[in-house]
Amino acid sequence: MEKIKQIIVDNYKSNTVFYKIVKVLFSMAFSLMILLDKKLVYSGEIFATINDVHFVKPVLTDIIYFIVAFVLTYILVTIIEIAVNKIGEKIWKLPVKSKDLNKEKSEITEHNKFKGLKVYCIIYALLIIAWLPYILSAFPGGIYGDTGVSINQSIGIDKIDNHHPLLYTLSIKTAIKLFGGSVQMGMSLITIIQIVIMAGVYAYFVYWLYKKNISKIYVGLSLLFFMFFNLIPLYVMSNWKDSIFSVAMLAYIISLMEIIFQDAKNLKKKSNIIKYIIAMFFVSFLRNNGLYIVTFVTIWLLVVYRKRIKDTLKTFTISSLVAILIFYIIQGPIYKKLDVSTETSESLGIPLQQICYVIASNGNITDEQLEFMNQICPIEVIKENFTPYIVDKIKWDEHYNEQFLNENKVEFLKIWAKVLIQNPKAYVAEYLYNTLGYWDINKVTSNSYIQYLNWNNEQPFAEVTQTDYFEKITGFSIQENLATVGRLYSSAIWFWIVFLSFILIIKNKKYKNIVILLPALLTWATIMVATPIAFTLRYVYILILMIPLVLIVPTMPQKGEGGD
Repeated sequence: MEKIKQIIVDNYKSNTVFYKIVKVLFSMAFSLMILLDKKLVYSGEIFATINDVHFVKPVLTDIIYFIVAFVLTYILVTIIEIAVNKIGEKIWKLPVKSKDLNKEKSEITEHNKFKGLKVYCIIYALLIIAWLPYILSAFPGGIYGDTGVSINQSIGIDKIDNHHPLLYTLSIKTAIKLFGGSVQMGMSLITIIQIVIMAGVYAYFVYWLYKKNISKIYVGLSLLFFMFFNLIPLYVMSNWKDSIFSVAMLAYIISLMEIIFQDAKNLKKKSNIIKYIIAMFFVSFLRNNGLYIVTFVTIWLLVVYRKRIKDTLKTFTISSLVAILIFYIIQGPIYKKLDVSTETSESLGIPLQQICYVIASNGNITDEQLEFMNQICPIEVIKENFTPYIVDKIKWDEHYNEQFLNENKVEFLKIWAKVLIQNPKAYVAEYLYNTLGYWDINKVTSNSYIQYLNWNNEQPFAEVTQTDYFEKITGFSIQENLATVGRLYSSAIWFWIVFLSFILIIKNKKYKNIVILLPALLTWATIMVATPIAFTLRYVYILILMIPLVLIVPTMPQKGEGGD
């Protein structure tokens, strides 16, 4: 008991004043989430009406509830702090506090090239073998509404735009064209390419852990995670932009891990700079929030290594910033010139929902403001169709005027700001409803969750028919078993886990390591700013792929002392 007490005291003494504040704020935020969850009258129906979802008025006992939750959270974080550092020392196998990391790591990362390739191929093969039941049971996998739109754009039914990323749609178009216009064969090729890419990146991630001499037990557990956690193969066999975007994001994060691990010394080589820019490109063009993420992360990286950007990192600095500028030009003026720009409703989804909530709940809004909103969508339609969780029932209505909103964005935002002043509580409430699945660990629906079968199992869907090859080979089907996800996981669970890892980085004063978690956390943050729906795990799927990293990043060593 005395030893445990001493460990806790030593742990507390090692905390900086800054971290103590951060820890308190984290504990308060988590406790507030627990309290809000308790006060919410919840409907799991994605199209729940305004009467089905509301917060109960706070009472005096809620203060006690919050305090208890805060104390328990603070204690739990303390236990996790101690455990992660103890585990981290064993995971890395070498003393994290060593002053000569250069010498220690230079020896253990020198692997025979043939041996390294052999290990990588074994990992790759194990992933494919583990996924085979999913691959064979419903090939070419799940085809969903968003992918159906891209398919329709590819074959000329709908006009091509960047609402669903142009790169993804053009990939589908090319695949279909290769097979003479056969959507079935084209999507089969897309699925095969997706399997190959995702297995390749996941295998390299595990191999990266292996070649850094991380504990073989931890490497093995990470491999098992990618092999058997059902949300991995289910997304591998799901044809939508979010699967391939998330794997591109993981590849980008691996490049950041290598940069931080080597203290940016690897960026002296042009080949490594090119790899970084390629990773940035795919993140930027496979989803519309990707460009903002890589811009922020790259600038953060340059700030971290600001003392070197004029000498050893000069080439990297110029190359990465020029690449980002080119990406903005392509997605801005060029897309606009080609008339393939993204629709406004996607980025203004939450503000639109907040005003509609005020209208539907008979809040404080002037006749002039109502007249403007009526030109976007008739007021009676808003009152009848509004749903707190999702903007689509407004967007999908035949009377919704997307063009008017596009042409009057500035005026819309001015009115949004005025209505905010008039109805602050309503705005906060609707924001919490519209982002519920991303911050509340207990709230999840089956809607927009991963499904193994075609949408509603309609055959064919978007001209694609699934085939159960597993049944053809074995004589019995396991398709229904694999398609049943079982427990539904709230997106918020993964966010809080990754965010706690971020907090532990601050605890251990490994501030440079923050950049490794930034892409995933920024993905979540951009969704919190512009999500069109409250429950969609696929939007933040990268958080799941980060799980093998949450224990090792807070204790990950770097080479050298420079670059702060």
